[in-house]
Order: sequence, then structure tokens, then C-alpha cells
Amino acid sequence: MTRRPAATPRAAHQRAPGASPHRAPQVIPRDYIPQDTLYVWALVNPAHPVLVGSVSLSQLVPNCATFTYAPDWWDPE
Repeated sequence: MTRRPAATPRAAHQRAPGASPHRAPQVIPRDYIPQDTLYVWALVNPAHPVLVGSVSLSQLVPNCATFTYAPDWWDPE
């Protein structure tokens, strides 16, 4: 029976096979401001999803999200 050598941790300068040599910029949590708007859909009938509204960050209150109903949600025709 042949023994395999014990695994050793990779040195800081070594990359895993297939890893990108480029690094993403470091994100500091207090400096990060999400910009995406999320959309909420009603899937009562999955073949015909209905837009309920959107969720985004509040412009007035820090660390707070706002929800805005879609115009057709209250008055579907």
C-alpha cells in the first residue's frame, strides 16, 4: 500500500488550479451601498406571474428598505 504525502496548505503566492489571477476590489461593509432594485412577483399562477412591486433602499432613512406597489397591482383591468 502506497501512502500519499500529507496535504500542506497552499502558500499565499500560489493559486488553485483554474483560479483567476485578478482580484476583485476589496469591499468594506460600511462603504458598500447596494444599488439594485428587487422586484416582487405574485406566482399564484406560475404561467402568468404578476408584478406586485419593488423593494429598494430608502433615500431618507439609513439601513431601511422601501416597498412600492406596482400601479397595476391595485387596479388590474
